Amino acid sequence: MQLIIGNCGYMWASRQSLYGNTATASITSALEFLDLALKMTNRPIGIITWDAKALVPLLRDCSGAERFRFLTVGDLLEWEKASAYRELVGWSKEQMAQELAARLREAFGVNGVFNDVGVLVIECTLVPDFRPRIREITTLPILDLLTFARTALR
Repeated sequence: MQLIIGNCGYMWASRQSLYGNTATASITSALEFLDLALKMTNRPIGIITWDAKALVPLLRDCSGAERFRFLTVGDLLEWEKASAYRELVGWSKEQMAQELAARLREAFGVNGVFNDVGVLVIECTLVPDFRPRIREITTLPILDLLTFARTALR
């Protein structure tokens, strides 16, 4: 095994149980990139997450937390359907992409939560599959765990 990665961004909360306890390189979440993102820009950091309501308390004491801006995707209809992936319930990745794009357009709009961010961090591990759709909406730097892992293992 070359690299252990977390399957969900919320694994970040348990990182102390893993780090230093294995000889295998490990990273729990793209939330590990928040320090880097804060150094990359003096603007706010956009965090795409499954559920901001659950994530905000975990990050409350982080350095720079006042600069974090959150966008939830787990409440999108097609994303809710896809989360029940064990059963085919009439969802598609294209429908998910369309919903994400609509939410992102709103977020990057004049009064949107991401209108002034300088870097995006993708906390939710379902979202990196939709990077091309995100790129249609913004050219901001994007940090995510899956892209990092693929690059690290090349």
